[in-house]
Amino acid sequence: VSYVMMTLISYVWGQKCYKVPYKVWVIGGYIVSAVLLCMLKNSLPFAPSSWQGAAFACLCLIGFLAFVLWKEKDLRRLFIKLLHLR
Repeated sequence: VSYVMMTLISYVWGQKCYKVPYKVWVIGGYIVSAVLLCMLKNSLPFAPSSWQGAAFACLCLIGFLAFVLWKEKDLRRLFIKLLHLR
């Protein structure tokens, strides 16, 4: 709760001094989707040290990264360009 409050106060105070056009809803969507994935991962009966738990955690991470690349077109172009350089 403390970190959330510090973030909100810093955002509001910073916007008063210098307006930065943050995509607040997009950033919030990323945070909510990451928290939901963590809650889903922790709610499953896999032991964290088992190979099933590690495999599911990797799948969650890959899914989240795919979601971000799907939403962020500039980042997707950069990722594709980096893949073609090799």
